Amino acid sequence: MDGFVPVNLQEAREVLKELTMTDWIARQIDSSLLNDLFLGLPRSSPHQEALAIFLLVPECCVALEACSIPLLASEFAEAVTGLSEGSSNILENYWSLLPGPFLEQIVQMLKTYVSAMLPSYNLFPKDKTWIDILKVLKKLYKVNMKAKCPLQISTFCIDEIPQKIDLEDDFWEWELHKDNLLKIKACCELVNCWRLGNSDTPEPPVFILKVRRHFLLEDTWHKLSILEDSYLKMHLLVQFENEMPDYGDLGYLVEFFSEVFEKVVQPEYGMFMYCESTSPMWFPPKPSVEKNKYFLFGILYGLSMANGVTAYIPFPLAVFKKLLNKKPTLSDVKELSPVLGRNLQTVLEYEHDDLEDMFQLCYSISWDSMDVDLIENGISTAVNNANKKDFVDKYVDYIFNKSVDDVFSEFKRGFYKGLDEQLVGIFEPEQLMEVAIGNAKYDWDLCEKNAVYSGIYSPTHPTIKMFWEVFHELSLEDKKHFLVFLAGNDRIPVTGMEPWKIYPHYLPSEDLIPGAGICFHLLFLPVYSTKQKLKEKLLQAISHNRGFGRFVPRV
Repeated sequence: MDGFVPVNLQEAREVLKELTMTDWIARQIDSSLLNDLFLGLPRSSPHQEALAIFLLVPECCVALEACSIPLLASEFAEAVTGLSEGSSNILENYWSLLPGPFLEQIVQMLKTYVSAMLPSYNLFPKDKTWIDILKVLKKLYKVNMKAKCPLQISTFCIDEIPQKIDLEDDFWEWELHKDNLLKIKACCELVNCWRLGNSDTPEPPVFILKVRRHFLLEDTWHKLSILEDSYLKMHLLVQFENEMPDYGDLGYLVEFFSEVFEKVVQPEYGMFMYCESTSPMWFPPKPSVEKNKYFLFGILYGLSMANGVTAYIPFPLAVFKKLLNKKPTLSDVKELSPVLGRNLQTVLEYEHDDLEDMFQLCYSISWDSMDVDLIENGISTAVNNANKKDFVDKYVDYIFNKSVDDVFSEFKRGFYKGLDEQLVGIFEPEQLMEVAIGNAKYDWDLCEKNAVYSGIYSPTHPTIKMFWEVFHELSLEDKKHFLVFLAGNDRIPVTGMEPWKIYPHYLPSEDLIPGAGICFHLLFLPVYSTKQKLKEKLLQAISHNRGFGRFVPRV
């Protein structure tokens, strides 16, 4: 039953096309679909053939007038997302066997809904139908990756979306930060009241995290541990004790997350382990910090995403797979520990009969300086050609699941305290990873092209020309240090460098080193007399790129 589609869709298409040419028959089909068929679609059936109806419904929908398709598509998507896991798997198998034109018709039907409803998107951004449609499109996209007749990736693109919706803003303001516009408006009103000296203002829907600079981690953990869940859905602001608040500066937020994360991920802090010196970090089987710290760290990591802060943490892709309930594989071992990954791959690929003598492996392994049996009395069970795949599977499962169940569950629980798990689930792991930590897709020429000048500076000013000459001659590491200096982070947001701009501003004395205003990517640049002096001062500035201090010209 798994190798063929149990319905002749070509014949069905021809018959429906002929029937719908008669108006009263078309209206009857439309009415029957909405009033009877959609309500009676099997959500779970022991008979695989019964699910073939889900292949016929799109043909019925498309055969009708275009104006009917959006409503029918929404009903179809709701029915598909309501299928049991077993039935959903059967339907996806049918989809994978469809000839290209029939699979594409389903995709186009759903895209028609999106295109038709985009004009009213801002009025109903959280309508469940949007989520259902996107979920089904995601299913179809994944099916297409293994389909018998795969469609071009461009088939799934909806060109109208970026024209109508600011995707980055929408992600933070709609999906992950409910009612964020109201919160930002309230925040601005509060800042204005502070400036006017008016203390008789209602508490705004923002979460103000007050910490001391010299006890940053201690205060952060304490504040998060006593925080009510409702605050985690609010817009986060950071205030440092005994300092005048300046909530208009995103720089504080960026540097706060950067500083906290930098401290936490250090091996000596004890929260995470590193298999190799250059490998990503992972959760240890026996952590040296209390389990609750992982819950609090999860909250903090979720807050950074919810507040639109791109903060690099050396997590492997496996973290984002597990956050999305996907199973890590051997490829994830290769990322976490290239040496171990290669060794396990070698075992799998070894085809000679002497595997047991050659490798002398058993179901007892060493992980994080501990000996572990993968099965009961594993040290007595040798690995051979018959069980080598089982051995590797159990090894992978131990690393990513069994050894870290407790601490990762706490991390995940905290992560979703401030984020909507259903909406985050729309992403693939690679996409979520890029949203969380950004990427390294640098375009230095675009960086120069996008610079915005004011005052005495212009693209042809001698100092500006010298600056870009020096900048392009810097090593990759120094360029990344410059990004940290200017923006608080050397990672590029998921939206890329196109909207990323530098704003050079004049400083009066060449004895000063360049300064930066992180919130707005302001580069305070003196007029230097020589290229060599500019380079020396710039390198001096970017070598001291950490800390919360605002721009202070230094001699």
